[in-house]
Amino acid sequence: MEDEDSISDIDSNDLDDPSALVEYANDIYAYYRETKGSSVQVSSCVSPNYTDRQFDINDKMRAILVDWLSKVYV
Repeated sequence: MEDEDSISDIDSNDLDDPSALVEYANDIYAYYRETKGSSVQVSSCVSPNYTDRQFDINDKMRAILVDWLSKVYV
């Protein structure tokens, strides 16, 4: 594993952006390092077949929703 000093701080450019949530970045990275290789990491990932269980939303509706969300966020 790389030494933490040799890892570039990719979040430093976003310190003034409240939507970037930079203050949580170290906690998130620590969690991922802690759960790396464990079943926690696998179970916390979204299943690639997740939308197969969403009977109320079809592919066209999902595309519209994603498009709307991206426009609202920007």
